[in-house]
Amino acid sequence: MSGQSIKLRWLLLANMLINAGAAFMWPLTTIYLHDDLGESLTTAGLVLLVMSLLMIVGNFVGGQLFDRWRPYETALISTGISLAALIGLIFTGGHFSHYF
Repeated sequence: MSGQSIKLRWLLLANMLINAGAAFMWPLTTIYLHDDLGESLTTAGLVLLVMSLLMIVGNFVGGQLFDRWRPYETALISTGISLAALIGLIFTGGHFSHYF
């Protein structure tokens, strides 16, 4: 284990912020898919289902890495991935369809 560790209160705070952010994404995603893209509410629900399932997988993998690898490095890597995704959304405006 690394010489650096993360305090439990910071981990709890980060977890609460992540879950609060995810809760805000559900209605925003539904409104965007339905009103702006013209998709049905069923499609919006399926998108939210897939998003939730992927969040479960991500949380599981992150928890395993945190417990079995190095907590500090796991936190830095996950923060870096999140930051890269946010920067990507800022500069592309969320329009990735031309890449696929």
